[in-house]
Amino acid sequence: MHRGWKNISFETMALALLIGVSVFCAARLQGFMFCQEEHFRFGALVISLCPILFVYAAVRVMSPPLLSAAMVSSVVYLLSKVSQVKDFLTGEPLSWTDLSSGTNLSVIPHYITLGNVLLLLFFALVLLVLIKINPFRGYSKPGLAVKVVTCLALFPFAFYPYCTGKLKAVNPLVGKAGISYIVWDWRYNVQLNGLAMHLVQTSRRVVPRTPDENDRKQFAALTEAGSQPVADRPKNIIFILCEACWYDERHFKEAFAPLDETGLKPFRTVSPSYGGGTVNAAFELLTGLSSKEVFTGIIYQEYASLMSDTAWAYPRSLKRLGYTTISEHNHNRKFWKRDVVNPKLGFDEFLGIEDMGYDGPAWAEDAVLFDSAFENIRRDDSPKYLFLTTVHTHGAYMEDNGDYGAGDYERRLSKTLSQLSGFVEKVLACEPDTLIVMVGDHKPALAQYFYEKGVFPKEYYASTGSSGADFRFGNIPTEAIGDVPGFIYWKNPEQVDAFVERVNGKPFYCLSQALDSEFVGAGLPAYTYAANQHMCDEFDWARQRTPAKKTFPDWLYSLSLLR
Repeated sequence: MHRGWKNISFETMALALLIGVSVFCAARLQGFMFCQEEHFRFGALVISLCPILFVYAAVRVMSPPLLSAAMVSSVVYLLSKVSQVKDFLTGEPLSWTDLSSGTNLSVIPHYITLGNVLLLLFFALVLLVLIKINPFRGYSKPGLAVKVVTCLALFPFAFYPYCTGKLKAVNPLVGKAGISYIVWDWRYNVQLNGLAMHLVQTSRRVVPRTPDENDRKQFAALTEAGSQPVADRPKNIIFILCEACWYDERHFKEAFAPLDETGLKPFRTVSPSYGGGTVNAAFELLTGLSSKEVFTGIIYQEYASLMSDTAWAYPRSLKRLGYTTISEHNHNRKFWKRDVVNPKLGFDEFLGIEDMGYDGPAWAEDAVLFDSAFENIRRDDSPKYLFLTTVHTHGAYMEDNGDYGAGDYERRLSKTLSQLSGFVEKVLACEPDTLIVMVGDHKPALAQYFYEKGVFPKEYYASTGSSGADFRFGNIPTEAIGDVPGFIYWKNPEQVDAFVERVNGKPFYCLSQALDSEFVGAGLPAYTYAANQHMCDEFDWARQRTPAKKTFPDWLYSLSLLR
């Protein structure tokens, strides 16, 4: 009898610990919405805990209650903390792919602090103590049956996106409790559903519906439009996606002076990303399609295996006009599966840092990239399209005397732009018939600096605090968080002026369309669709914020890009 009460006490303490830590993390690290329209979301809170309770019940099969609760609580806390840091740096929380893919682990060491290491050591010590206090003594058959039944009971609620057949009946109950997957806004999705449920939801990739016969007829009409080449198109096209390159009239503008002196004309455009997610910015520029609404997450990562080997993307259209298409990035080839996706988009070659003879720090200087690109321009006389992605200004940025990392960022930015300017001068000296465009892929991850310096008004922040990781964006307009600078050089100033007028303040997919129609005319089904809909000519950011409105239809993504 005494042993029975002792076991009940351990179970009660374990559940109290697990639920307490989970609720604490939801409140302090995830921004969970406990109330909505002045009503406490009790049902949503319970279901948001189901994945955690399921894992606990599964672990309990092989370990005692206190140890199980401590292990699962440690994981919940660490994942919540990592998600908070990622949200601060990139504007998006942790997703399932961040955990399931091993190709992006090179980023992690840059965000590990001494505090993280000490916390892990503390957790390890606690686990050792708990093993001593509450050792595992095995199970009776009834005890094991209880654990199995608990897992089975929790499964439909913990993993409702996977429920089919009769189990699908649980989905309306989950929805009635206030749990639903907000595909287009992952930060809000975590606030609505909790991080654990968010990880479950993002483990199921959203795929557009299968096109029907009418969809295929519409797509065929778009492809029949073909290319309409511009008479005096450039011999070479160099597009530079500059990592975290940003300024406004009060911040970091001096770093861009070398580009002005080189003769590039500035403009402003809108990236789909903040602080990270470079390949989503590249996706819009290379496909002419929005990276939001239809596809979700980091597109290269989520959809690489589904993409067609002959996707309708801009590099492939340029190949049809005789351009050699080359993508270069001075980071490892497998990062965000560029090595898989770039050939599918029509690049003849993709060069990573492994191909540039580099042996140095992870974030290489961008001179390495520009030297490689210059050699490719000079290697023969064929027309070339180079899509270059820099890396030296990648976060995180080291703080110095309370500058929130701005000093480190500005030093690296100045170095990159000086090297870029020298590259432009060398190219134009030997190949004057070259179109050069540079855009920042997104703002730098300096949310606290932006707050302190008034770059964004305070109402754009969902939370603030004493450290950078405490700052999370709330309801911030895309055109504000995504605003980035661009620069362009072409020998015909009138064409440049027309291009700048068309793209100022518009998203990357409009920039892509305008660049082609003004200077090249290679064509793409996505460009034709946008032109037919007057999508970019009559662009309205307010209309874009209507959740029910999709910029491009599902079938255009499927037939343009997927197998």
